[in-house]
Amino acid sequence: MINVYNEFFLFCARSKDVDLNPHRVRGWLDAKPDPQFAEKCHDICQTYRPAPERATAGIPTFSIDEMTGIQALERIAPTLPVRPGRVERREFEYTRHGTCTLIASFNVATGAASADIGETRTEEDFAAHLVAPVQQPRIAPGDGQPQHPLLRVGGPPGGRAHRL
Repeated sequence: MINVYNEFFLFCARSKDVDLNPHRVRGWLDAKPDPQFAEKCHDICQTYRPAPERATAGIPTFSIDEMTGIQALERIAPTLPVRPGRVERREFEYTRHGTCTLIASFNVATGAASADIGETRTEEDFAAHLVAPVQQPRIAPGDGQPQHPLLRVGGPPGGRAHRL
């Protein structure tokens, strides 16, 4: 029978001899360059650049995104704070409390943000979040200015925006 402690000791000794650091990790898969990145970036900039002028005319510009499947975790032990000569220490074990969904809006001109957190992510949840910012009072109500709601559907951040 193999003694696990002896095997671990031998691994550690060999790691030092060949300068292995199994506790240090670096990613090596990089995102593939997007050939349409410049076009997508231009579309987004053209949407957000006039946001301050639109806001003064009573037309808000919102950036809305969602994140599903966020794990609700709780550390088993409290985090120990930084002290002279010591780094902050966190327990690696946690209790899982399920998952939740975040749908957030960011007013590009004012910086105001709002969010809805729920257990589900349905079309009704997303539609309710879309309606809330639109129903907020305008800076200049009833001025007859047209609204131009845009929606980025699916895909990675920076995907094409669609006029509704």
